[in-house]
Amino acid sequence: RAAVLRAWSWTLWHDYDFDAARPLAEEAMAEATASAADDVYRLALLESAVIDSFQDRLEPALERIEQCHRLAVQAGDRSLAQRALLNSAVVQQSNGFPLAGVITLLEQVAEETRRSGAYGNLAFVLNNLGSAYHNAGRFEDVLALADENEVAAARAGNPHMVGSIHLHRA
Repeated sequence: RAAVLRAWSWTLWHDYDFDAARPLAEEAMAEATASAADDVYRLALLESAVIDSFQDRLEPALERIEQCHRLAVQAGDRSLAQRALLNSAVVQQSNGFPLAGVITLLEQVAEETRRSGAYGNLAFVLNNLGSAYHNAGRFEDVLALADENEVAAARAGNPHMVGSIHLHRA
């Protein structure tokens, strides 16, 4: 039940229905706690943090992301730990935090993701890092990432994952 609620919440917030997604994420966390489904709890926690960020609840969003990251590291879930760091950087960048810290965080996530061989994740991370580089005026770095992003998307088997980073080539 907790996993279904979490997936439903994810589906709704991806359709920008944050008001409907929030209680489902909260219920998924409660169900996961009651059934000792720690992996589902961690995922629902991250979903709730993302929803918080879209609803301009910045402080709770970042707190939940940090909690999710800590729990993922403790559980040895490197993929979720990377996603939590990526979400933290994206939330910070979207809310005007200093780019230097955002870039450092995204570079860390990119390096960890390169080592993991998760090319779909890498394409997504590189697109976000490219955006941060662009905002910082580091255009040569954006172009270098564009090539790596294209290779990662192809290796993931999904050329649509290239993202907007390639717009900077023109």
